[in-house]
Amino acid sequence: MNFAAHYNVFILQNPIKVLLLFLLLSATAVYYAQGFGLDASGESLVLENDDSLNYYREISQRYASDDFIIITFEPKGELLSEQSIETIRTLRDKLLTLESIESVNSILDLPIIYESGLSLSELSENLQTLAGDKVDKNLALREFRSNPLYQELLVSLDGKTTTLQALFKRDEEYYNFVNKRQRLQSKNNALTSAESSELEYLNIEIREKNKLLALQRKKDIQQIRQIIDEQRQHGVLYLGGIPMITVDMIEFIRHDLTVFGSGVFLFLILILSLFFHKLRWVLLPMLVCSVTGLLTIGFLGYADWAITVISSNFLSILLIITLSLTIHLIVRYRDLQLQQPASTNKELIQATLASMVRPCFYTVLTTAVAFASLVVSEIRPVIDFGWIMVIGLTLAFITSFTLMPA
Repeated sequence: MNFAAHYNVFILQNPIKVLLLFLLLSATAVYYAQGFGLDASGESLVLENDDSLNYYREISQRYASDDFIIITFEPKGELLSEQSIETIRTLRDKLLTLESIESVNSILDLPIIYESGLSLSELSENLQTLAGDKVDKNLALREFRSNPLYQELLVSLDGKTTTLQALFKRDEEYYNFVNKRQRLQSKNNALTSAESSELEYLNIEIREKNKLLALQRKKDIQQIRQIIDEQRQHGVLYLGGIPMITVDMIEFIRHDLTVFGSGVFLFLILILSLFFHKLRWVLLPMLVCSVTGLLTIGFLGYADWAITVISSNFLSILLIITLSLTIHLIVRYRDLQLQQPASTNKELIQATLASMVRPCFYTVLTTAVAFASLVVSEIRPVIDFGWIMVIGLTLAFITSFTLMPA
């Protein structure tokens, strides 16, 4: 029995079973879709064993750096007026109340060195800061603008804008996991079974910690923005820093998924309505597109495969490609319906599939090969995007030639 005969027996002779199978698969995909996530962390942007990454981590172990955010403040009045200093003090004190913040650097806390007139031995016992209220403000401003350690980092050259640096607490356990993983991966294929198990455990723990950190940073950034908003009447305030960019990046990805995905879906419905003028030729393609998208998202959730800003629009592309397959089938079916009015519905479906399976297969194959070529890019999010589209295209072809005929 050839493939066509098998196909006829298992798909066309058992449409109810096929529909029930897809219903079960869709329900399973909905369950696993809860694990579908977005990732804008550094882990999602680089390849493991990358020389630059390994060098960076080696330096990080020697000179530990911390995540931090920067708040710039340009007061309405003079930078060192009583109101401006009080605003900076309020910002600093409220930031320190946050559980995730370890310390805050501002012009209130950094010492006057060059303009103090004291020797190094005297400075060690008599550090002067604005917080002590014993420093001449003109002298302090001169220090902030001339000291190369502070210049354009703490205060702008024109003396109108200052910054506050809030450092987050460092998760030592996370960095220990990353360092252990790096040591194991540096062995390449020379790992023992115990080391392979440990590496798998470390990968799981690091992914979980990345998820928890992303949730915590989102909460932290929301709280920091609330603190900033309370002081906006005193001047112009901006928030910056990698943690803020990461949080906002995830929101942009989520926005893209929602807006572009919904927009493409509605646009496809409109186009199908204008072209075919029949409800069945609108509902059937959109059902196939929806199931394909759902199965792909469910698989990504099952595999704990988070998408990035690069792959965030995979759903829109997948919907369009899936729709093209269903339109080919619909147009061919309608042509045969006009050419063979005496044929039964099942015969028309068989003839449609027999004539369209080969061109559709090669269409999907060439498109999949094009996306598969991205895996040689050596850029992690681009590689992920390529594999996601290959998986999605495979599901699109299978769904179009099983669910739609059934």
